[in-house]
Amino acid sequence: MRKTLLFTILVGFVVIIFVSGCSNMGENTKKGAVVGGLIGAGTGAIIGQQTGRHPVAGAAIGGSIGALSGGLIGSSIDKKATSAEKLSISDIVLLSKNKISDADIIQKIDTTGSVFRLSAEEITMLKNEGVSNAVINAMMNTSMTK
Repeated sequence: MRKTLLFTILVGFVVIIFVSGCSNMGENTKKGAVVGGLIGAGTGAIIGQQTGRHPVAGAAIGGSIGALSGGLIGSSIDKKATSAEKLSISDIVLLSKNKISDADIIQKIDTTGSVFRLSAEEITMLKNEGVSNAVINAMMNTSMTK
């Protein structure tokens, strides 16, 4: 029984450390995992103690479940925040006029998941506003890939 308890605790800590330490996760995902893990661990310990069973095992199990749940909720929030940042044509013009590099503008188009379906007039306007061919081509490619 003691080995099972120690294994459960170890797995819980590994999950929490893994989830909170991944560099490619958004901030809300990390915070959700840590807060969820702490709340779950506390709740599991209380329930384990009140039922006369094993509060440490309850804390480990609750912490693992809480970290996973909190991470999923935080990930959902991160995805919504990213999709809200989609660029408009006027954003592209503004970035270009502010001397932001083509590579940075194209990266921002990609990371925000922005999609452009440019008309002939819009392409002409972008050229007249000084937007580079590389950026315009990247904008036109978004309608083909999404």
